[in-house]
Amino acid sequence: CIRLLSAYMPPSGMILDAGANDGSSTAMLAREFRRHTVVGVEPTRVNVKRALELTAGLQNAVILRGVLSESSGALSYPLGREFRAGVLSQVTG
Repeated sequence: CIRLLSAYMPPSGMILDAGANDGSSTAMLAREFRRHTVVGVEPTRVNVKRALELTAGLQNAVILRGVLSESSGALSYPLGREFRAGVLSQVTG
């Protein structure tokens, strides 16, 4: 499936993995498209931690903890967690 994307991808650029979960797709995309920056966005700490582990050593992969939304503001997430929509903070190892 990833290889099918190759026909539609420009030679370089940015790929956004919105809802990156554990980062496995972010890592796979970063390995396949080395001339692209792959940005994985994920709201949950446990998944961000795992995504950082899976993308460690991949210079073209960035993991951000946050939520994507069409507008800014606070939103509730399961278990009563809240995130600021529209604002991303970069996670550092």
